[in-house]
Amino acid sequence: MQNPDVTVQEVSMDATGSSLVELLSAKIDLGGTQSPQALRSERFVEDIRSTMRQRAQRAFVLVWEGNKIPRGAKVLNHTIAWTQHGVVTDDAGGVIGMYDRLLEFGGQSGKLQVMVVYATNTDAARVNEVAAAD
Repeated sequence: MQNPDVTVQEVSMDATGSSLVELLSAKIDLGGTQSPQALRSERFVEDIRSTMRQRAQRAFVLVWEGNKIPRGAKVLNHTIAWTQHGVVTDDAGGVIGMYDRLLEFGGQSGKLQVMVVYATNTDAARVNEVAAAD
């Protein structure tokens, strides 16, 4: 299976900055308006993601067409292997961080994907970036 061509762009983590705030204006809908249990689940998930966003050191917007997993995309010298349940995993099995899916199977083609990755595992990447620069 061929990996998609993914555009990766870092965005500001500044809470007052407009770029990330605008991207996150879309909320996750798990059906909370119809079901009290789903509403509790939605709040629980959003609390976890909010905490992860606060702990994230850097954020990246990924845009591509095709499969909903941006397999092969590079984020801070980590190669994305899998995304599931809000967790981004690299090809070595390590956690890169969390994600929010902003668009799934959208656009004119019906294949456009957009997500924000909140990188929490940036220490290893910084070491790799410094080593590569030497």
